[in-house]
Parts: sequence; structure tokens; C-alpha cells
Amino acid sequence: MSVIKRFLEIMPTKTAVYASYEQARIPGFKCVICGGSGLLYDNDINNDLTNCRFCKGTGLLEAIVTIEWKEVKYDNTKRLIQEGVEL
Repeated sequence: MSVIKRFLEIMPTKTAVYASYEQARIPGFKCVICGGSGLLYDNDINNDLTNCRFCKGTGLLEAIVTIEWKEVKYDNTKRLIQEGVEL
């Protein structure tokens, strides 16, 4: 079966100089809890159908991706250091 995949290409622009954070909203994902129906059986209330608590009954989700741009830190021999781990 085919699988649909979505990719986000990340590349800094000149606007990254003015804002160190970027945010991308990617809508249209089917809810993994209710399978996109927006409804679930509620075992607490006599197996009645209720709105999915995860997607709030819409059946859809959106991804919110936040990117933080920071300077690269090097040690005195120009080796890349990231979070205290030498790469």
C-alpha cells in the first residue's frame, strides 16, 4: 500500500537575522486516535459515542513545527561542539 509523506525543507533566509524562531503550520493529518471520524465510544457513559478528546471531534490534526536558529559553536581547534558533545 502507498504511503503519503510530507517533508519540510529547512533553509535559513535573511529574515532569520531578525527573528531567531520560525513556525510552520501543516494541516490535514487524519487523527490517529479516532481514525478521522471524530468520534469514540465512551466506556464511562454506557458506550455512547462522544467527540474524540485528541482532535476535539474534527477528525483532523495539524502539525506545528517550530525552528530556532542559533549560532554554531566551535572549540579552539574549529571542531564543532553541540550541547557539550563533540561531533
